[in-house]
Amino acid sequence: MPCFVTSHNGLTVLLFSELPRH
Repeated sequence: MPCFVTSHNGLTVLLFSELPRH
């Protein structure tokens, strides 16, 4: 996992939420 992911945990969560769940 890139360091920017841990830096922006909130943003990552939002992005994952937008992505379709398989």
